[in-house]
Amino acid sequence: MKSLTFFSILFLAVNVLSGCTVALVGGYMIGEDDRKAGRIVDDAVITAAVKALFLGDSQIESFKISVDTHQGIVTLTGNIPSKRMINRAIELTRTVEGIEEINSLLLVDGEQAAME
Repeated sequence: MKSLTFFSILFLAVNVLSGCTVALVGGYMIGEDDRKAGRIVDDAVITAAVKALFLGDSQIESFKISVDTHQGIVTLTGNIPSKRMINRAIELTRTVEGIEEINSLLLVDGEQAAME
């Protein structure tokens, strides 16, 4: 995870030094965000790590889950076929370093699932 953070910071530094005034990281524009650049990078790394875990897990339909991270709080959204899959997504998310809280807004058949 440290190497991802290093490369993310390196990417930002190259863009800033080359004259770019606004850089996109994890869906957020640095010039228009309340977080510091380091926090934006950390949040982007967390989001990428969670998505990678979902992609690598055979129990998760990863393309049905959206992941967003803001200030270390991960929000999972999407429509999922089963409560078991929601529990698995939350379980995998908990294994990622740097997460302060998980907010599951995942739905089963249109109903909000409570985080267990």
